[in-house]
Amino acid sequence: MKNEAVNLKIMLAVEQPEIMENVVFMIRKEADRIIDGALAVAARHIFFEFFLNFLVYWTRTQSYRNSLELLDVKGDFKRFMDHDITSVY
Repeated sequence: MKNEAVNLKIMLAVEQPEIMENVVFMIRKEADRIIDGALAVAARHIFFEFFLNFLVYWTRTQSYRNSLELLDVKGDFKRFMDHDITSVY
């Protein structure tokens, strides 16, 4: 069975190269789709992890503040970006 598949590939590559080009194009297109999906999932996980780290940092800084003070989320975010993220935990 394996030899038949190899022979078919050789025959297509030699006798009908346009079919092989289409097959290679379809394989590359499917691989790109799979990679794009994996990158999207990874980006969501990275953003979620970043957001959770910011929430942990923000809630810890809020516990040291006076409860009457206005919340400064924008300033806290700036300080968080300047802060060493690895020391949050």
